[in-house]
Amino acid sequence: TAQSEGSSEVHLFISSTGGRLHTAFTAYNFFQFLDIPFYTQNVGSVEAAALILYLASDKRSAAPNTNFMLSTFEWYFYRNTVPFSEIIEAYESLSLDVKRYAEIFKEPAKSDANFESYLAGPAKVMDPQQALEAGIVTNPKIAFPVLSDLSKLWTIHH
Repeated sequence: TAQSEGSSEVHLFISSTGGRLHTAFTAYNFFQFLDIPFYTQNVGSVEAAALILYLASDKRSAAPNTNFMLSTFEWYFYRNTVPFSEIIEAYESLSLDVKRYAEIFKEPAKSDANFESYLAGPAKVMDPQQALEAGIVTNPKIAFPVLSDLSKLWTIHH
């Protein structure tokens, strides 16, 4: 566990345009099992699937000039010819992902906002104040940890 490795808290500084949904859902589930305080902090732009990671914490902040974007999902077909069954599979998978994504938003954001409408239609872009009002941000001021032991500093590049 993180605690047994000598960590007393985890800070995820994130700026990402998103990525693959299955990776975001996997990371979200992993972060739910941390045994120490976990903070997520928007330091640029948190968009699409990256919002799933951002919402994995109950302590969420954002730098003043950042933004958040909820946007529609995409499915890539790697062949020119796609069987009808694969199109149905993609539709069912994306429909389930929209529901899972919306559930993740409802819990930590504690909001009645219809996030699903932004996942199937035009994107919703929010500044930190709007995200705070929507319950996405929990603390309007970003808090940088004291990095006295850089051996505990990990970076993830996407």
